[in-house]
Amino acid sequence: MEHLRLLVDGFQARTLDERTTGWPLLEFNEALGAAFLYVVIVVVLPRLLHPAGGKQAAAKGAAGDKAGAAGDLRSIRLVYNAAMTLINLYFVLEMLYQASVTTWFGAITPGEQGLGMAKVLYLYYLSKVLEWIDTVIMIVRGAQRQLSFLHVYHHVGTFLVWRFNVAYYPGGEAYPPALFNSFVHVVMYYYYFQSTRGYQPWWKMYLTRLQISQLFSFVVLGAYAMINAAPEHRYIGVINGGFALTLLVLFCQFYFASYGRRASASKHASAPSHSAGAVRRKQE
Repeated sequence: MEHLRLLVDGFQARTLDERTTGWPLLEFNEALGAAFLYVVIVVVLPRLLHPAGGKQAAAKGAAGDKAGAAGDLRSIRLVYNAAMTLINLYFVLEMLYQASVTTWFGAITPGEQGLGMAKVLYLYYLSKVLEWIDTVIMIVRGAQRQLSFLHVYHHVGTFLVWRFNVAYYPGGEAYPPALFNSFVHVVMYYYYFQSTRGYQPWWKMYLTRLQISQLFSFVVLGAYAMINAAPEHRYIGVINGGFALTLLVLFCQFYFASYGRRASASKHASAPSHSAGAVRRKQE
């Protein structure tokens, strides 16, 4: 009960970090408006661009790719994925540097000394808006099938959660998830870059495992902050860890639905069966 009281008191007494106050897109109404606009785009844009339906649009897009008509879009995807790889690599290196001159883990570094970490976390937060471009590319290509609840929830939730972190607690126990996530995004966008070039890396399944591992670590870090952070900041652990837990459940569902079904199909395909023999005979 004491922990719960501290969490509630800390949340009610929360104050904006004076270093990030007034920075663009950190006002609550601004962030909420941006997230709402993203959802509107997800709902409305497919209907405007592909009124015939996602399947027909996807088929048309595939035909265009083969004919070279969608070459510009492919170029845009290559540039975007390469840029996001480099941007996230910068975040990794800059966060490591800022941690080395402040603190690797623990309470937030106040004042000018911690301003560098606050700035890179703010840029990391803004990069969540850049990630929405990926959704727009999917819609333009007619790949609405990829716009799952997980995809939209992840993009909206991550943006709003990190607005909260940067506005109230830009550093301390809040930065390790951003560091780990940036590293994962280096790997992820590099994979997207290679697959757009036509090369399919063999480690795709391990990328999903890496994403699940990072979410599990976020839950652990959130639980740690909820118990061990300064009492007035423990609510940060609840927000970060709680959101990560919902993503962990959704990612695990996606993983087992995608790779569990594939493994089961492979096992059935490799096992001899009467029906498979009948099909082969019919083909002969």
